[in-house]
Amino acid sequence: GRLRTPLLVDNADPRFDNQLVRGLDFAIRWEQPIGDYWEVAVSEYNGLSRSPSLGFNFDFFDSPAFFPLYEQINQIGFEAEFIYEGLIWKTEGVSVSGQVGGRWEAISTGVEYTFGNLFGTGHDITSIVEYVYDSRAADAPHFLERDIAVGLRWAANDEQDTSALLGVFYDPEIGRAS
Repeated sequence: GRLRTPLLVDNADPRFDNQLVRGLDFAIRWEQPIGDYWEVAVSEYNGLSRSPSLGFNFDFFDSPAFFPLYEQINQIGFEAEFIYEGLIWKTEGVSVSGQVGGRWEAISTGVEYTFGNLFGTGHDITSIVEYVYDSRAADAPHFLERDIAVGLRWAANDEQDTSALLGVFYDPEIGRAS
């Protein structure tokens, strides 16, 4: 079987922040190319989170379980890309408030360089380096809180869009790759 917590998540009993099930969500995004090489975008979302937190029903004698808790959030985002020939520098960030634990921020920034038509084969190799930061640190729902990623992407550029991605994450805080 699969690894799981001793207590189940009762998906039949979702809870909603202030019971705002019938509330109105709002999202807006603006994006703009700047010159020949830059693209930027900003966004805002105000509404129910699409990624629930877990609550606990405290029903110790009958059926203790976790339940999904959808909270009212406000999320502001920013993206920027610089594209020049085979080089891409990109960054994206987000700031979210309204979830358990208060406001948090996350950013991902990195560089890609594509070596096109490698040895005249039509295949491409792209080298990738990224840095990922999440201010929730160990409370983040993933292991990428302050990590560096390095990778290679191979693309055959054929009709089937055949490609492969090989990468590794390095966590400087614990000094290990994963």
